[in-house]
Amino acid sequence: MIGASDTIVAGLVARFRQLAETTDRLDALEERPGREGLRELRDPAAAEAAARDLVLRVHRAAADPPNYALLLDIATTADSIEGLRVRRGWPLLDTNERVQELARAGLITYDPERDHAQVTPAGHVFVDELQREIMALAAGIREWLADRVQAKE
Repeated sequence: MIGASDTIVAGLVARFRQLAETTDRLDALEERPGREGLRELRDPAAAEAAARDLVLRVHRAAADPPNYALLLDIATTADSIEGLRVRRGWPLLDTNERVQELARAGLITYDPERDHAQVTPAGHVFVDELQREIMALAAGIREWLADRVQAKE
């Protein structure tokens, strides 16, 4: 069985490939003196830096409370940006920007032709893992509070 971390990493590898292929195509279209394109990632430090940036982008995108609420919403029901806007009660441009940010992080996919946002497998696992952490922390808080209240009574 593949673990949660493996699923998230697989999703990030897929996202990296999308970004790398786009970069490679742009480099092929125009001559950029002094640029090595994807070859520069052969250096282990450069590959590690790219990996770090992608992992931090996922965490940063999901760490924003409105983005996390939107991610949970999309995980429950895939929808159009307009549908998400109505459900969240947000302005259209804000909803669109948040959808695009979650898509850039690889947590959701967004098809502009169909106006359809849905959570990726990595996004589902990421949400599940965060929910487990949130529930475990909430249980710890309740336990601490119960002990503290009993001690004061």
